Parts: sequence; C-alpha cells; structure tokens
Amino acid sequence: FYLINPNLGTLKIPVIVYIIVIVSMVTIARERYGKCNPASFWQIFIGAFLFFMSDGIIAMNRFYQPIPDAGIIVMGTYTVAQLMIIMGIRSHILQPKMN
Repeated sequence: FYLINPNLGTLKIPVIVYIIVIVSMVTIARERYGKCNPASFWQIFIGAFLFFMSDGIIAMNRFYQPIPDAGIIVMGTYTVAQLMIIMGIRSHILQPKMN
C-alpha cells in the first residue's frame, strides 16, 4: 500500500477496502488449519495466497511502475489460485476431516 498510495488519487478508499477484504480472505483460509483435512487446508490456503499475490502484482503494475510481462504473471498466479481453491473444496467434500 505504501508504494502505490501516492498514485491512487480518488481510488484510495476503494483500494483500502479491497486490501482489507483480500487480507481477510487469506486470514480465513489460514484459520481453517486443523479444522479440515490437510489437503483441503493447504490447497485453499495456497490458492488464497496466490490470489493475494495476483492482486498485488496488478496494483504494483497499475499504480507503482510497469512490470514486464505483468499480464502473464497475473493470469498465471490467478489461474493457479482458482485451481487450488477448487481442488481444496473438492478435497474437503470428498475427504472430510475425521474426528
């Protein structure tokens, strides 16, 4: 946020709200530790973290300085993030945690 803040202009409040939401998503994914099967936890946690990275790269590219091949990096991390989240949901449904 500190790097992109000077260039946000009128988008400062929406970006702050979005940062809170995306950090909350990663935090909620982390809080699943021990409450579900390990495969589901790690797949969803890694997916949430990659999604966070994808959005960070978008912000840095747009509001700080251009990143070479940013589109490829963003789509790569975003695609793998979505795949990991879906695989984690599938793991949770197919193999619920045994108590």
